[in-house]
Amino acid sequence: RLSAKGGYASMDSGGDDRTLEQRFESFDTYSMTPAMALSLFAEGRQHCPVPHSNRLGGFHLLLTFDHVRKGLLDWRRLKNGPAVLRPPKQDVPRLPPFDFDDEEHGAWRKIFLAGINPQTARRIEPLVRRDVIEAIDAFAGKGECDLVAHLAERIPLLALFHVLGLDEENIPFVRTITLDLLASADDPARFKEFFAEFAKFGEA
Repeated sequence: RLSAKGGYASMDSGGDDRTLEQRFESFDTYSMTPAMALSLFAEGRQHCPVPHSNRLGGFHLLLTFDHVRKGLLDWRRLKNGPAVLRPPKQDVPRLPPFDFDDEEHGAWRKIFLAGINPQTARRIEPLVRRDVIEAIDAFAGKGECDLVAHLAERIPLLALFHVLGLDEENIPFVRTITLDLLASADDPARFKEFFAEFAKFGEA
């Protein structure tokens, strides 16, 4: 429904009297819970399917399957490069294949598809099942556990290690350096430092 201020008023804004467009203008993934974001997206799909946010350097959101699909296929107008991380930063290493478009993206994608493809899941399924059983057995007798630390984080990392052929002993390093990379996204100098450290690990 239209508000007197212009634009669509919230249909379920939890006491927030801003219009739907105004609430999207202040949206970013760091300022609300997933449940709040999903509620806002559901409302946006009805009244404002391609809203704009002024946060993180400014960006549009594609909220419907059709819009997302069209956006992914329209690489000439909606490019990944120079970086998919927000806000955009200058002078930081580009992350393949995400930060590349067209032929460059295709070249990186071929490399990734050689190791991660429809056959990959079938190949590592027995190993992942074993990992899940071992993880549960390790805490089942204790009567309590931290599901994030003991299962939700560990199993996907182990699965990735099986795909890449890495040893389990490297999990602490990979977890730490990944978190450091994400946390330093707004600090080009530190990001390059952690990126170089991760690249050195990959060469070893």
